[in-house]
Amino acid sequence: MGTKTNVNDFKLLNESSGHESPSGIETKPALSVKELTAILNKKNILYGDNKNYPTFGVKKQSLNNGNSKTFHENNIISNEHKILKKPIPLPKPNYLTLNRSKDFENKTLSPPVPKNSKRLYDTEELSFYKNNNQQVTLKSKMSLNNDETIKNEIENKILPIKRSESIESKNSPGGKSLRATFANTSIERLKTLEEIEEILFSFLNEDTSEKLKKIVNEIAEVEYNFCIKLRSISQDYPEFIRSNSPKNKDLLKEYPIIEEISEALSQILNVHHVLLEHFTLLLMNWRNSSPNLASILLKDGHYLKICSVFIRRKNDVADIYRKALLENEKLNELTKLYEENMLNIKTINDQRQNGFSGKMGVTVLHELDSVHQNLVRYGLLMERYSKAIDQSLYPEEYDSSLKAITLVKNLANQVNVDLKEEENSLKMLELNKRFHGKYNIIHPCRKFIYEGELTKQARRDKLQRYLILFNDILIICNCSLIGKYMDSSKIRVYNVEDYEVKVKDHIDYENQFELMTGEKSTAFICSSKEQRDIWVSKLKEIKENALNAKDTRVKIMKQNNPDIQTDYNYDGILYKAVWIPDEKSNICLMPNCGVELRVLRRHHCRLCGFLICSSCTGEAPIPKSRNADPDSTNVYKVCPQCFYDIKKEFGHIFKAKKFKAPKNHHLRKTQNIAFEKISIFEKNKTGEIKRWVDFSNLNIFSIFKGEFDFEPFKQIDLTQQSYRITVDENSLYDAIFSIVNLENKAEIYKFRVENERKIEKFKLLFKDRLIE
Repeated sequence: MGTKTNVNDFKLLNESSGHESPSGIETKPALSVKELTAILNKKNILYGDNKNYPTFGVKKQSLNNGNSKTFHENNIISNEHKILKKPIPLPKPNYLTLNRSKDFENKTLSPPVPKNSKRLYDTEELSFYKNNNQQVTLKSKMSLNNDETIKNEIENKILPIKRSESIESKNSPGGKSLRATFANTSIERLKTLEEIEEILFSFLNEDTSEKLKKIVNEIAEVEYNFCIKLRSISQDYPEFIRSNSPKNKDLLKEYPIIEEISEALSQILNVHHVLLEHFTLLLMNWRNSSPNLASILLKDGHYLKICSVFIRRKNDVADIYRKALLENEKLNELTKLYEENMLNIKTINDQRQNGFSGKMGVTVLHELDSVHQNLVRYGLLMERYSKAIDQSLYPEEYDSSLKAITLVKNLANQVNVDLKEEENSLKMLELNKRFHGKYNIIHPCRKFIYEGELTKQARRDKLQRYLILFNDILIICNCSLIGKYMDSSKIRVYNVEDYEVKVKDHIDYENQFELMTGEKSTAFICSSKEQRDIWVSKLKEIKENALNAKDTRVKIMKQNNPDIQTDYNYDGILYKAVWIPDEKSNICLMPNCGVELRVLRRHHCRLCGFLICSSCTGEAPIPKSRNADPDSTNVYKVCPQCFYDIKKEFGHIFKAKKFKAPKNHHLRKTQNIAFEKISIFEKNKTGEIKRWVDFSNLNIFSIFKGEFDFEPFKQIDLTQQSYRITVDENSLYDAIFSIVNLENKAEIYKFRVENERKIEKFKLLFKDRLIE
């Protein structure tokens, strides 16, 4: 049989609070842990699998038909969440504030045992006490051991708050100043957030033209809202979970991550509570002639460093906490109930704008991010404050505000640096595992920069490669045939000081860049121009940083030892050229040769990358730098021009037998290759084939089989009036052009153009002959 529910316990839920804020808005304070738990314990709620009536951990009892109606009416999780008439605030444990009274000599943050209290029970990290009024006090034993320096500094620091005897009066209905009342009853300090709340409420409707005071008031409100959230999560949440855990089961013991979060946020709350007290007292003692906000942050702002300990671990903590919620349905239910009825109360700023109605929908997980966000927000608020200061009237405060901005921004930046370093360490470990021990990337001072899969343009085919850029090396490895993963079987490693990055200003090469090295140079194709620009920017930036760092080290070494010799000579590196792909030309590229190249085997000059025939192929040693090694035994295939240049510069260093002149040794390059041709796809009966069009002569439409061919295989004289051109744009990046001879309609040439820029270029070329 179920116990009879006391309907009077729930009458309060259906009444208005009758409590008004100083601004006249009727408020509906949230349920405290004690109130919400008491209602739950009085109700006949089953703990089981009934989806319509979720349970909250009380003893399992059956419902008779007579009480079922009452049970349905009084269900705490019904669609209408009413609030108690008057709030019964959860008592704030003394150890959550830094006691700065005159008789506080020990200067310690250890939570004292409340007087007249009886120990209820101990857990491994948490103790519960009850005093004569049955008010619960938590005594935490957990600490953030990762930063003992900050802890000891806070414990040993005394932050005195002095109140001015002349406090601005604001007449209350009783004729007595509200702020003066608080000043008289609590001269030494503001002990609770409730006191601070009343004072801040008194400023909500204050009509003031002081811009500085408004900004200070806004800063105090933001800090108050943050402290309220911290106190709720660090105190109310774990107490609510413990009080409503199933019988003979403590969810806090089963999931200690909740107490870990509670302890971490409690220590952060200590620091923010001190700052909030300073901001509030500054408002109470505000004098237009002497604004003094910056000194608060200069004096106590460095204690915000304690937030970095939690922020660094936040992702790991959030993952463990999220896993706990998914694993335990009961814990998830209680957490949602806590978030709806306790965490999502309207704060001062929301009360002023919208009243107390509605839910904010913030979860505990979301609030974990607020620690970092609040740290960044300090810098933004102080910038507003600094801009509002009249430098001519308050020069000292203006200078102090700039120092305060620097302080809080340095703290925020340091947190970001710490997060990046931790993320970089995890990334390095992950990459090292992917190499399966074939290459150890873990090295002092090495940092991960960027990675991605690109397409390598080989002389015949296009191959997938995986690039990993660090601050000191570039790794290029093959891609696995199964999925888009790197294959560590073949790895090339380059020092970032030893490569050169080049890009071609050509519409057909806007997605490509060339990586030049002394051993082998390669052209890489990216998926888009934006990705190409990112890679080029990072590769150049990392090389520049590495060279600057090395130059700095050399200068320092020479200051200590002027006679020291260094072999750093980056200008002396001879970079190999990128080989021209086989499809780019069908004839030997040496002028006046004109030999048609074979399909199966084509020669490349190892120095300039030209496609050459056998008659234009010689042999010569190619040094890696200007400081050639005469004992080098390697010889390479070279074109007549490169053979002549190498022998002229290094012939006195290398032995004569290492040089073998080509048959066409007299041929020379008359000019460099000009990239004036644009690729198209010629339409034919079987499909389409890649061709190139010369744009240097706009009157003659010349079509080439290869990009670097000297003679076209087809020409169309566009000066003849009989030619007309149509265009069929299938999509934004694809169009088919048709050149038709009106006198001979059988003469038609069709080709497809990719890339929006190329389409517009052809339209501009054919603008006088286009048929709509």
